[in-house]
Order: sequence, then C-alpha cells, then structure tokens
Amino acid sequence: MNDFQTPNQIQRRRRLLLTFALTFVVIFITQQFIKVLQAFDSASKARSRPRRARRIKRHLSIGGVGGDCTKRPRRKRLVPHRLPNKQVAKTETVIENDLYQIKFSNKGGVAKSWVLKKYKDDKGNPLEALANSTAAQRYGYPLSLYLL
Repeated sequence: MNDFQTPNQIQRRRRLLLTFALTFVVIFITQQFIKVLQAFDSASKARSRPRRARRIKRHLSIGGVGGDCTKRPRRKRLVPHRLPNKQVAKTETVIENDLYQIKFSNKGGVAKSWVLKKYKDDKGNPLEALANSTAAQRYGYPLSLYLL
C-alpha cells in the first residue's frame, strides 16, 4: 500500500499520543496526591485523639470544688420524639375517568387496583393492570411507600 503519510495524519497521531501521555501523567499525579492526603489525615487523627484526652484530663485535674474531678458528667441521651401510634381505618380513594379507574389505599399510598377501560382481557372485561395477586401481597405493591 501507500507508505507515505500526509503531514495532517502525522500531526493527528502526535496529538493523540500527547493526549494519552498527559492523561496518564494526570492520573499518576492524582493517585500520589490522594495517598499523601490519606496519610496526612490518618496521622492527624492519630495525633489529635491523645491531645484531646490529655486536655480533658488536665482540665478535670485542675481542681473543681469537691468531689472526684476525674469523672466527666454524663450527658443525657437524646431520644427522637415519636408520634403516638394511632390506628387509622383503612380507606380507599378512587380516581376514575373514561380511560382508567385507580383505587388507592391510605396505608402507604398503595395503588390497589388499576383498571384500563379501553383495553379488554380474554373474557371481554376491562383489563385489570394491577390485579389483587399473590405476588403483590407477597413482595409489595408497585408505587408503594411504607414508613417504619
């Protein structure tokens, strides 16, 4: 074939090689920089813990009035406020138009039934897209949200 290459092709190859070389250099430098930062973070964490403990002990041993100064006072444990568990009756909300009928439950916002009116099943009835199946009861309904 043709062994001669145009100057355009040579410049393209040079640019491509230069791009790859710069990419690898940037990746290498980034990896080294990350290793240095991780080593610095772990060293600073290791140094800061004993200093803090020494400061606390020194502060407590300076002398308070009466009692043992080496014990830190206990903090109260914060417990999140929970609303009382009220039993709410299950209700179904129905949204219906000429194309579909959807039944939503108030427990978890679950779509219990979804009937497509324009489409028919094998028996000629409107198509039930979300039937009361054992899979939905076992694995959960689609579009459901349960909060614990």
